[in-house]
Amino acid sequence: MSSAECEASMLAEIREQGKLLRRVLPRCRAEIEEKCATGAAGCLHLVGCGDMYFAASQVAALGALLWGLPTRAWRSMELRWAHPQLGADDLVVCASVSGRTPRTLEAALLARRAGARVLGITDNPGAPLDDALEETLILGTTALELLGNKPYAGYRHIIAQTQTFTAVLAAELVLAATLKGAGADLAGIPARVGYLVGALDAPARELAGVFF
Repeated sequence: MSSAECEASMLAEIREQGKLLRRVLPRCRAEIEEKCATGAAGCLHLVGCGDMYFAASQVAALGALLWGLPTRAWRSMELRWAHPQLGADDLVVCASVSGRTPRTLEAALLARRAGARVLGITDNPGAPLDDALEETLILGTTALELLGNKPYAGYRHIIAQTQTFTAVLAAELVLAATLKGAGADLAGIPARVGYLVGALDAPARELAGVFF
């Protein structure tokens, strides 16, 4: 892929953020309210590798700041050693776009073995993560034909993508808010993101040009 194609792809990813959230958030909120209506008496644990961990870290910080929700972000491999401290009052959310990330799948199984409630987040219905758990949230941000056995499943381009990161971050943020009865507070996010992206379109174009 040429630098011009990479730049165009990056700009397309940025411009689609508002549209993506308008499509994903309402469905996520409805499913999350159904799955997590009873809330979590213990701690919310957000688990993932790479950008899924970065999304988890942001939501963990916001959950504590905005709603006083006990929340912790974990790298998937950390659950190898930390899962014995989990219990029935804990909700563990394991995110993997492909649904095949080995360490995230391992973390989900260990958390379930420890007695915690485990929710998966993926783009890939029928993937190992989906099959292993009773509750899975399917985001639908990536076409299924792109989720095959490729080195970076779920990634359309060789550049860093924003759609899957944004969708997981938004879903986990909705989950945290819902557990504290504040889910309605997030209804305006898609419109605000769309406005922000539009306002930053020229700087984003300049940044992409410099980067490539």
